[in-house]
Amino acid sequence: MCLNVEPLYNILYDDDVKNIYLKCKNKYMSLDEKYHNRFTHIEGVCQMATFLAKIYNVDIKKAQIAALLHDYFKYESNEEMEAMLDTKEEVEECKECPVLYHAYASSKALSKIFGIYDKEIENAIKYHVFGKPNMTKLEEIVLISDYTEPNRKYDDCIKTRNVLLEGKINEAIYMSTLQTIKHLEKNNIKPHPIQYEVLKEYERKINNE
Repeated sequence: MCLNVEPLYNILYDDDVKNIYLKCKNKYMSLDEKYHNRFTHIEGVCQMATFLAKIYNVDIKKAQIAALLHDYFKYESNEEMEAMLDTKEEVEECKECPVLYHAYASSKALSKIFGIYDKEIENAIKYHVFGKPNMTKLEEIVLISDYTEPNRKYDDCIKTRNVLLEGKINEAIYMSTLQTIKHLEKNNIKPHPIQYEVLKEYERKINNE
């Protein structure tokens, strides 16, 4: 497979998605210049998610919306993000693993800010950081698009992207999960238990292919 990176605005599904794109762009462009690269990343995730959605027959509009909103709350304070959450359980999860704050809060933005009530899209945003067992194909696409989007230039990403473009999405998810765990352990950060569950699940999938 060859990733053809077209200008993103030209391939957005419809006016609804274009409005989400413009709102995200305006939000990030209004921040300090050091945050502008985050929107470039978001565009890259949306490009990759669109590409993969076509290959795996996943709803392109849902993939684009999830990709555009996956980092919507990336730079808010923990207090602001907590205010978006619905349950004490979600708050406790995020306190225990703060990297989840932006994913959980961004998933709530789907309905609370954009008025879209779609559990499948919400979960794809919510679980994009390191996934979960038994992911849907949409969840897998947003997860691996975040890791392999075309603006990522570091070696592990390039290797994983090359595997992904060979049609090996299970292997790509396994590689990205393993590399993330190794990076955390190298920096004396304890990986989340779910990361090990995802690693084992995708190792099994590869062995059964």
